[in-house]
Amino acid sequence: MKSAVKRKPKVSPSEAGTGTLKLQDVMREDRLSTAYIVRDLHRLFNVALRPALKDTGITTANWYYMRVLWKTEGISQQELAELVGVSSQTVVAATDIMEKNGLVRRGADPDDRRKFKIWLTPKGRALQDQMMPHAMDLLIRSAEGISKKDIACFLDVGLRIRRNLLRETGGQMEE
Repeated sequence: MKSAVKRKPKVSPSEAGTGTLKLQDVMREDRLSTAYIVRDLHRLFNVALRPALKDTGITTANWYYMRVLWKTEGISQQELAELVGVSSQTVVAATDIMEKNGLVRRGADPDDRRKFKIWLTPKGRALQDQMMPHAMDLLIRSAEGISKKDIACFLDVGLRIRRNLLRETGGQMEE
C-alpha cells in the first residue's frame, strides 16, 4: 500500500518572499505603489498634526527640525541637515523662520566661528511637553484596528525599503 505524499503547492518566487519582484508586486493601481502610499501617509500625518501645531509657531515643515533639536540641541546647521535629511540651505531657511517665531536661537560655534550652532529657546523647549503627547496619540490613533503584528511587519518592511533606497542613493538622504 502506497502512502499518500502531500506535496506543497507551487508558489512563485515573489509570493514566497524570494526572487525578483515585478511591478505588480509593488504597485496595484496608478496610486497604489509603495512610494505613493508612503508619500500619502506623510501628507496625511502632516494634515492631522496641523491643528495641534496651531498657535505654537511650529509649522509642519519645522516639526522635523524641532524633534531633532529636542533630542540634540546645540548642533550645527550641517548636523541638523544631516539628521533631518535635507540640504544645508533648507535648514538655513527653516531656522530663520523658527528664530523669527522665538523657537530657536543661533550663535557662533565657540570652537569654529565659521559655523553656527542652533539652540532651543525656553519657548521652543517648553513646546516639547505640549506637542509630543499629541504626536504620540496621533500615531496610536492612526494604527487603530490594526494588529500589533501587522504594525511590526509594516515597520520592518518600511525599514527594509529605507535600507534598499539608501543603498540605491549611496546613502544620500537629501533631495
